Amino acid sequence: METETKIARETGKAGLWQIAAGLWQTIARLLASMVLARTLSPSDFGIFGMAFLGKSFIERLGYFGFGTAIIAKKNVDNKDLCTGFWINAGVRCLLFLIALGTAPTIATFFKTPEIISLLRYLALTFIFTIPSFIPSLLLQKEINFTPISIINMIAVTLECLVAVILAVGFELRYWALGISVIVTIFFIHSAIFLYKIWFPSLVFSKESFLYLIRYGLGGLGTNLAAFFQGNIDYLITGRILGPKTLGLYEFAYRLPHLLQDRVATPVSEVLLPAFSKIQGSNSNLGNAYLKSVRHMAFIALPALAGLALTADLLIPLLWGERWLPIVLPLRILCGCAFLNVIFLPIDSIFYCNNRPSVPFIFNFGRAVISAASVYILGLKLGLVGVALGMLIGVALSFFYAFYAFKMLLYPFKEFFNSLIPSALATGGMSGFVVLTRIVLGKGQANTMIVIVLAVLVGVCSYLGIFRSAFRAQFNELLDTAKMVFQFRG
Repeated sequence: METETKIARETGKAGLWQIAAGLWQTIARLLASMVLARTLSPSDFGIFGMAFLGKSFIERLGYFGFGTAIIAKKNVDNKDLCTGFWINAGVRCLLFLIALGTAPTIATFFKTPEIISLLRYLALTFIFTIPSFIPSLLLQKEINFTPISIINMIAVTLECLVAVILAVGFELRYWALGISVIVTIFFIHSAIFLYKIWFPSLVFSKESFLYLIRYGLGGLGTNLAAFFQGNIDYLITGRILGPKTLGLYEFAYRLPHLLQDRVATPVSEVLLPAFSKIQGSNSNLGNAYLKSVRHMAFIALPALAGLALTADLLIPLLWGERWLPIVLPLRILCGCAFLNVIFLPIDSIFYCNNRPSVPFIFNFGRAVISAASVYILGLKLGLVGVALGMLIGVALSFFYAFYAFKMLLYPFKEFFNSLIPSALATGGMSGFVVLTRIVLGKGQANTMIVIVLAVLVGVCSYLGIFRSAFRAQFNELLDTAKMVFQFRG
């Protein structure tokens, strides 16, 4: 019991640091976007998005899951680390050469020749990540995310400053975005290496290689399928609707998925090493997953509902009137973001049960269905159709969760039960927010005042309803916070 409590405390602290870093990244990028959206055109964001998408696809070709394999393995020795390092270094160098050679082909796919040079410069980031590969994994395996979080917080500040200065002061358009990413990635991986210096030996273990390959082949397929599932909207929008529409869609996608990228993804990274420490106990894995769902739903559901309810006021205030066409797609994508948040940790359950092929099979199937939905609806309805197609694809995750619970011999109804408190409290909150908008709208109040008051009313009503109607769940959240911070009562 003491060991489980220690793991829970370490996981909670790591999760809070990840969330804190994510929140700072959200604030910094949001402030920067208020300047960049008024300085750069949607086409600039679309061109950068295409180049970055090409770079991300090439990067996924080299993701064999070696890092995940090292984290998930209980007893890792120096042979495992050195073997993993040399394989990763070779793969990264190969990816760099692939990016240089395939840039024209990717530009042809998107019918946008401007991305050729940008993609080739972005490929430098493949080389930058080599030295920090093992140091980063060691920190994650120790559930020591504090230095990683601090480095990321500094890095995003640097990224935003560089992007704004180059866009406003030097009018570099989409190059301002590309250069800021290159500088930031170089900083992050240099800082991680300097924090936890580790040098490889000239060691290459056949046993370690076979373990990493066996584990990694499933990881490669999973990540390729997940890439297409997660980016099929970008690929199809860029291909059939062009860079301007892609730029608009990127902004519609941005706000709803900030919670996923800055809260759920960092927390899921913490959960894999945490789950690996309790692997072998299906009931413990099920309980841990449901607890993470309750905690993330407590934050994500009201936040995304509030965003959907105020999007028509918030978008022009943040980015200007020319971004108003993204309001309806953004509201649909809020639903996608919530489903992604609560289903994201499921992959860790299969990895810890030595079933890496299951995420691959599911993500591949979901990617195919998403592609068909996005293409058909995108051609008919434009941005709105793309968003609806993505919602259809993400909704298939209910079947994925059902299979995970069946594997754990855990009742699936508990998944829905874990969402009831947040869902009902969010429903009540939404009513108060709508009423607030109606009352203030009749008085023709300033937009900023309406948004601020709607947020205050939403937060107070949500917490009040949750605490009054679901006191046991509310106390669980408080107990978790106390455990994490080691409060003494």
